[in-house]
Amino acid sequence: MSSADRRLKVDTRLVMPVAFGLLAVLTLQGCSQSSNDHAAATPSPLTCAPVQRNLAPDATADELAGTYRLTMVRTPGDSQRVEGTLVLVPQVDSLRTLPMPDRAPQPRPTVPLIGTADIAVEEVGAHRLGDLMSEDPTRPGVIIVRRPGEITMRFGSDVNIREMPAFDGGYLAFFVAQVDGNGFAGGWSSGVQVRYAEGYFCAVRMSE
Repeated sequence: MSSADRRLKVDTRLVMPVAFGLLAVLTLQGCSQSSNDHAAATPSPLTCAPVQRNLAPDATADELAGTYRLTMVRTPGDSQRVEGTLVLVPQVDSLRTLPMPDRAPQPRPTVPLIGTADIAVEEVGAHRLGDLMSEDPTRPGVIIVRRPGEITMRFGSDVNIREMPAFDGGYLAFFVAQVDGNGFAGGWSSGVQVRYAEGYFCAVRMSE
């Protein structure tokens, strides 16, 4: 697949409303492996590397609540990287199910966790779409969207407004491909119109 084709495929999925499962592109990341396979621990920030695996259908996200050292690396080249802090907390119970029209596919995606991210995403070419430090549960800086076999983070309060999902415009999304006791890792992509960037990330749990 050419880079233009890949960019079009990612853009057309991620700019759709969260309510329609815009975050389902995780299924493009290859053969599924069990989330209980911990043969390779989540890399540390200094050794952060691409993860070539996928989540099992029964993977959950609630256990990801906590504070992490977040590393973003842009590809190709691996020369651009930035580190920051990611904090994830449980979403308010009444807001855990996303509003969806009747014709939307089932099961409904859920938002088990929200949070904040203190990281200069622009340094790796990603787009800052509102306040990444917003703690408002109706428009948080970070949301985790959970569907069977998929855990995806969406960054930016401007695109995480619960009652006003974006139909077009920009996005910054992280696709979780590995979870273990140390944290989680996967890939990310970000775009606004024709400007596009992608790479991989590692979130390593910090001592509480």
